[in-house]
Amino acid sequence: MHEKNTVEKDWTIMLLKEVMRQTGMDEAELCRKARQAPDWMERLRRKEEEATLQDCFALASALDLSLHEFFIRFDEDERNKTCQMMK
Repeated sequence: MHEKNTVEKDWTIMLLKEVMRQTGMDEAELCRKARQAPDWMERLRRKEEEATLQDCFALASALDLSLHEFFIRFDEDERNKTCQMMK
């Protein structure tokens, strides 16, 4: 059980690092940009693949979560798939 939690935590941290690397922005800057994307909620509701990282930041901000907490709470399906593939 402990091993699975470690894998999930590592996956989330890797994802966050990749987000920062690809965008070249820090978390504060990404959050500001996310607030400028008014249609993020609709895209996330439809679960479109094109829901952007900015959408994730906007939702996290709206829920008073850090991006890390957002992915832990709302990306369970993907994390579970990733963990199963790594087994």
